[in-house]
Amino acid sequence: MRRQVDDLAMKVALVTRDRRIKALARRHGFPVYPSLELAKQGAWHEPSPAAGRWGDLISVTLLLGFMLLLLGAGFFLVAPSAEVKLMPKIFPIETLIEVRADPEAEKIDWAARTIPARMVEASLEGSAQIPTVSQKDVPDERAKGRVVFTNRTGETVKVPKGTVVATSAGTIIRFVTLEEVTVPPGIGARAEVEVEAMDAGLRGNVKAFLINTIEGPLALKLRVINTAPTSGGSVKRRGVVTQADKERLKALLLKRLHREALSRLEGELEEGEFVPPETIEVVVIDEIYDKFVDEVADSLGLKIRAIAKGMAINMRDVEALACSALGMKTKEGFRPVPESLQLRMEKATVEGESVLLTVRAKGIAAAEIDRDFVRGLVRGKSVEEARESLSGLPLEGSPLIRVDPPWLGRMPWLPLRIKVSKMTNESMTNDQWPMNQ
Repeated sequence: MRRQVDDLAMKVALVTRDRRIKALARRHGFPVYPSLELAKQGAWHEPSPAAGRWGDLISVTLLLGFMLLLLGAGFFLVAPSAEVKLMPKIFPIETLIEVRADPEAEKIDWAARTIPARMVEASLEGSAQIPTVSQKDVPDERAKGRVVFTNRTGETVKVPKGTVVATSAGTIIRFVTLEEVTVPPGIGARAEVEVEAMDAGLRGNVKAFLINTIEGPLALKLRVINTAPTSGGSVKRRGVVTQADKERLKALLLKRLHREALSRLEGELEEGEFVPPETIEVVVIDEIYDKFVDEVADSLGLKIRAIAKGMAINMRDVEALACSALGMKTKEGFRPVPESLQLRMEKATVEGESVLLTVRAKGIAAAEIDRDFVRGLVRGKSVEEARESLSGLPLEGSPLIRVDPPWLGRMPWLPLRIKVSKMTNESMTNDQWPMNQ
């Protein structure tokens, strides 16, 4: 700033209460004031008759400074560089913590180990079909037989196809004629025709002489009787829908929808979030069965429309609490290595509107080593002296040192030209350097 101010032939004062800045400002000739009002009242900004002479001096100074800057930059470009790789001492750490995710929380509560969460929703639709388990006898074939119509008049009587005749005792069993027949004229004249039971099943198998009723106006002109039993009515075993079938089918479909809910809810998540399966709830909006209870059917179908709900939790919040908990398990002078953190969800328990996560966290803790301190230890020393200087640090093994150019064999004097990095056992095996001799 001093060079820039002199180059522009300006006068600048500083307003600060920082003692360090005050000392630096006075050393370089800047007036310093504790407030803006006092600075405005000061006489530092009045023009000076020697301003021209000062300008010439400033120009010369700036030229010299620029040349020095070029020389410094050139030296910096050709100056040696070095890299020091250290492997701090490490030890494994592990802990079991409980983290509460609460939609009412707005930020992490480190003391209570509570993190924010949010509810997410997604629409679901599904259908399923199952075979019915229960069975019962159901009517299968209709019984058939023959009846005789007897004329009660002296006229010819036509009996149309589909004329209904029936039994009269006990449960009424009805039959229909399968073809048209004409009863000749004269009292006692007869005509025979085939009939079939209107209902399938065993009840249509009636004994002889039980079919004796004609439905309709023909009953005034004719009598009817079956001189032989009817036969052929049968039953068979068929599935039947029960309430247990409905409950079983619904449970099956809801289980499937619950599995689908996780993938659907994941589409609603933001980066870094996850949904514990224990928080997922499927709320049924509509359910439609294709059969009724006690209806004869070999299968039962169901369609469901539902809403899937779940709690979205940010994994970074869980990691932050886990890292904090591991820090409490760490020895003095060591700290957890965030990149080594591994988490495993042991359990998730829904408690009201929140969920309690039991999390096992493990990783490694590494010795804390200050990079600037390392640069100060090794600057200007030979490679062997630098390695010896670092032997007092909490390291797993001898540090790896590389100097460029290699023939120099000595660490740079400029700390900025010394790169200090840390590594673990795994990184050492993958990135070995030859030691400088």
